[in-house]
Amino acid sequence: MKLIVNPHKVEIDKEEAINEKEINISLCKFEFADEITDDYVKEAYFTYNGESYKQIIVNNMCTFPQEVLVKEGTVELGVVATYTDLISGEITRYNPSPVYFKTDLGSLREAKNSEPITPSEMEQYEQALQDGLTEVNSKLDAIDDALDEVNNLDIDANKVDNVTTVSITDKLGDTKTVQILDGINGIDGTNGVDGFSPVANVSKSDNITTITITDKNGTTTATVSDGVDGVDGQDGRDGYVQYTAGSNVNIENNIISVNLSNYLAKNNTSEYIPSNDYNPSTKKYVDDSIANAITNALGGSY
Repeated sequence: MKLIVNPHKVEIDKEEAINEKEINISLCKFEFADEITDDYVKEAYFTYNGESYKQIIVNNMCTFPQEVLVKEGTVELGVVATYTDLISGEITRYNPSPVYFKTDLGSLREAKNSEPITPSEMEQYEQALQDGLTEVNSKLDAIDDALDEVNNLDIDANKVDNVTTVSITDKLGDTKTVQILDGINGIDGTNGVDGFSPVANVSKSDNITTITITDKNGTTTATVSDGVDGVDGQDGRDGYVQYTAGSNVNIENNIISVNLSNYLAKNNTSEYIPSNDYNPSTKKYVDDSIANAITNALGGSY
């Protein structure tokens, strides 16, 4: 069975019949997307009847675990690719969606006259299984050695001006130094288009207001008419004047009349002689009083 492994999805490229109870017959062959390089550790996960079984992918191939071939049914097949940066220790992992395939019914049955597998045949099966496990363990040991190597590295970085110096010292004390120059400045980009500030103008003629806006796309004009007069409101209540009338003021039917017999008008032409301290005096009364006082003082009339 050939499968295509993309960063986010596993697809079956070439499907072939997989029968139950097969042993070392079918292989899973994988083609990985360019992003998933040989630096990644790749694992296949086979899930059957709720149980998952992991197989290490070596040289882009792996066998089917016997646990998923015990009987016919549907098997889920997923792939995980993991990369660990040896310097920073940062981990990158692809975990695409799995695919599903069906195992078909095989011919093997438990017959009444079946003969047991001979020791020599059993030994061959065991040896083949052991060879596969040995190869897998060898790959796992290589991964462990690489991780141990990372854990025993002493990394130092220093920058002076535009040069970064990286020194890596291993557990034996051997040091390797690499110098990295800063990249040169890129070419300046082209100037952007000049900006344009919109201009707004408002004018009014009679009952129409005109709004004109000019921007980089041209001029837009809108007119707004004055609103019509509103409906007249209801008449207000009658007003009233609050006042206090004296004894010489008469108020009747909201008409005020004054008793002028007790007042001295400005246009008075009748003689008035004050009799009390605070009565008003007319001009004639004052003039006559002064003249009489002078006459009496001089002892005669003039």
